Amino acid sequence: MGYRSDVLAVLASVHKPEDLVNAMEEFQVKRPEEWALLQNKFRWKWSEPELLYSREKGILFLECHDVKWYDDYPDVAAWNKLWEFCRDEVEGISGNLWRLGEDNDDIYNDWFGDSYVTDMIRFERNVFFDMYS
Repeated sequence: MGYRSDVLAVLASVHKPEDLVNAMEEFQVKRPEEWALLQNKFRWKWSEPELLYSREKGILFLECHDVKWYDDYPDVAAWNKLWEFCRDEVEGISGNLWRLGEDNDDIYNDWFGDSYVTDMIRFERNVFFDMYS
């Protein structure tokens, strides 16, 4: 089965929704292979549970649970390219990413940009007991 993680990430326009829309269009032109892989793997539609993209609000939200998230996997590498592109080449975009591994001490967080965007995701682990399950 292999080691699994939960991943939550958000890319968002800081000022105008068009900033993220323009960034997505520019990424699609500059990196068509990675864009195609993201399209196929994460299914860039509101109706899919894994990835939400609002052109109106300028927010891209990725949520993956129980996945193998390794940098050398093509879909993860494509996501990382998008992340780096938004961080390094585009003005007005902020991001926050959390990856929680199976081990309690395997927690990774990366962020860039404006604080309101970096506050959109919070890390929280809970333990529950339900003797009536």
